[in-house]
Amino acid sequence: MTIYQLLMIIEVSDEDALRRALPRREPWPAIGKNEKMEILYNYLSGSEFKQRVEAIVESFVEMQQDLQEERRVAERRWSKREKQIQRVITNTSSMYGDLQGLIGSSLRTIAALAGC
Repeated sequence: MTIYQLLMIIEVSDEDALRRALPRREPWPAIGKNEKMEILYNYLSGSEFKQRVEAIVESFVEMQQDLQEERRVAERRWSKREKQIQRVITNTSSMYGDLQGLIGSSLRTIAALAGC
């Protein structure tokens, strides 16, 4: 079943909008509620609907996998930066401590390094 046939089950109040949306199509046939239900049931239980839903799900799964991979890459990068920052802080604190040992109390106190 085509999407056009599926749309036949929808009641359209603006027929001109329908004609603009689906040019070169024949007029919508008048069908009853039971026929609409049958068309909808046949479409939903058919392979075309199944394939479309599978394609949608596959796209979402792929997007989720891409997002998870991006997260892993970002977390590795953040971890590396965090370690680099910690090394800089540790080395700066050690250097400041060495200078305090050499110079003594004449070395001005750096508040940010006092807690390290």
